[in-house]
Amino acid sequence: MAGFLNTLLCPLLAGGTAVLAESFGAQSPMSFWKTPRTRLVNSVWLSPTMLNALLHLDRDRQGWDYARGAMRHFFIGTAPLPQGSRRAAEDRYGTMMRESY
Repeated sequence: MAGFLNTLLCPLLAGGTAVLAESFGAQSPMSFWKTPRTRLVNSVWLSPTMLNALLHLDRDRQGWDYARGAMRHFFIGTAPLPQGSRRAAEDRYGTMMRESY
């Protein structure tokens, strides 16, 4: 229910738009920023596992620049976010990682 509430219902009630990307899999980090850039996304919801995959496999420096300029929120949920991952992500993407449960 939290996924439905956080990723769909709240943005729509606030007058926003929700963009649903393809399922996140092993290849996703290599093309992760394509959808946010083309759809002008300013917030994402990720699990710590997804964020760690991005930190290890994402080499899209244009995506990093997009995140630094356009992303207002990274919401991380489903499990605690290790402090090392938080610091690495905030350094790379220039946006505070907000934990949500």
